[in-house]
Amino acid sequence: MPPNYTQLPTTNRQPPTDDRAKGLEEDEGFVLKKLFLYIGLIVLLFFVWLGFELFEHLGAVVSYPSCGQKLADVAPGFSTEGPPDLTNYVDLQTLNSEQLDLDNPHRRIIMVGDLHGMMHSFDNLLDVLKYNSTDDLVIHLGDITAKGPHSNELVTRFAKEAVVGVRGNNDQKVIEWYAWFEWVKSHEHGDLFLHALFGQRITPSQAKSQKLWKTLKYSYPKEWDWGGDHWNVARNLSPEDFQYLSSLPLVIHLPSIHTFMVHAGLLPMDPAHHLRSGVQPLAHAPESLPENPTVEDIKRARNEQELSLLTDIEPNRNPFLKLNMRDVHDLEPTRRGPGDHEDNVPWSELWNSVIKRCKGFNSTDSGEKSRFSSQDTSLDDEVLLRPESDVSQLRQRKPLPCHPITVVYSHASGRGLDLKKWSKGLDTGCVNGDGLTAMVLGKGRHKPHPPRKHGKELQQSAWPNDDDDERDVEVRFGENMRARLVSVSCPTPPPIELARNPTKKKD
Repeated sequence: MPPNYTQLPTTNRQPPTDDRAKGLEEDEGFVLKKLFLYIGLIVLLFFVWLGFELFEHLGAVVSYPSCGQKLADVAPGFSTEGPPDLTNYVDLQTLNSEQLDLDNPHRRIIMVGDLHGMMHSFDNLLDVLKYNSTDDLVIHLGDITAKGPHSNELVTRFAKEAVVGVRGNNDQKVIEWYAWFEWVKSHEHGDLFLHALFGQRITPSQAKSQKLWKTLKYSYPKEWDWGGDHWNVARNLSPEDFQYLSSLPLVIHLPSIHTFMVHAGLLPMDPAHHLRSGVQPLAHAPESLPENPTVEDIKRARNEQELSLLTDIEPNRNPFLKLNMRDVHDLEPTRRGPGDHEDNVPWSELWNSVIKRCKGFNSTDSGEKSRFSSQDTSLDDEVLLRPESDVSQLRQRKPLPCHPITVVYSHASGRGLDLKKWSKGLDTGCVNGDGLTAMVLGKGRHKPHPPRKHGKELQQSAWPNDDDDERDVEVRFGENMRARLVSVSCPTPPPIELARNPTKKKD
């Protein structure tokens, strides 16, 4: 008998319908969406946390305050301490007769124009001069940094040798960049902030485009050149190098030879007032001068009057003008050259037009100071500075109760070797592939010179033969001295490879 199998009930197993399949897919999609949502929330919370950490460390946006503006005015609620004075100006250094030591028959004072990191050309010039560190005193006229290939090496060398010199406009930009770096590093995590910008090649403009700059604390004037040559030189300065640069004065005074040394220029009068105004230092003898002065009285009075040019003439109190001035335009000093305004008057022409009228403290007929009072307006500033006026006519006008003063400067390479009786411009454009010039006083050349019966003093804007590798000539200097001018040719420097995003160079 066959076995009796109980038949199990069969189920109606049909494939799922389209609606059911769609529902299963929706369930799976929902789970994935929740998963991504959770992951997104976790990532979002992480970045929120990170943002609070960065904000705590770096703070809110603070713009670097402009001159005379308080940090609290720029960012209310932020610390009023703010950045320090980034300019680090030193107004004046005086080298007395003992420091110059021109009575020493072996002594030489070597004044050299803009170097701009052209160290090999400088060494070549010293070789031509047969430089002796024991007897010779080198004084540079500023702008030893930027544009050339060995700026940092030259600063380090000058710092170690304590070379005397004045500050140039390019040196000033390097000083301010370094001071800004130090200000940033003085804050908590400031060094990490700079490392992020330097090490990761992030510039402020890039950070701003990535919307990161708003979280950063440290800003600077918009006219500064991030990633440019001055920035790069400042990045590579040692503290000792910075100390040397920031110790350079704006003006050096050599009272024993009645000379100022400055990078760009000085004015002999305040253009806002006529020449015989009581505010003009050269319009009256110093009040301290006695009626019957001795030689020592006159020496002290001359020194007093010379220093008053720096303190009593408003443009000469402006550090920017002493670093940048080239011309006088519309009665105002300007950094622009004659190519910008054809009616500009070079400041050196104004200087010589006034100084050549200095005939001594007893140069008046009656000896009374009232002759030079502010009521005398026969020669006002507008006549003096008007380009179409004949400067030579000033010789026929009344003398001034002052003694002559010489200015030695650099800065204006476009004018080349700019030699006038009472001003000597020594920037001959070495960094442009032209020449490097030194003016040498001493070693028998500071003796009174005999009158020249024939010919004229060298009063030119270039050397007679620009093809010469070396040039050597003597010129008159001051009241009774002669100077030797020596120049060597400079090679055109190779392009400078900047560390980050080089931008257009400025003078």
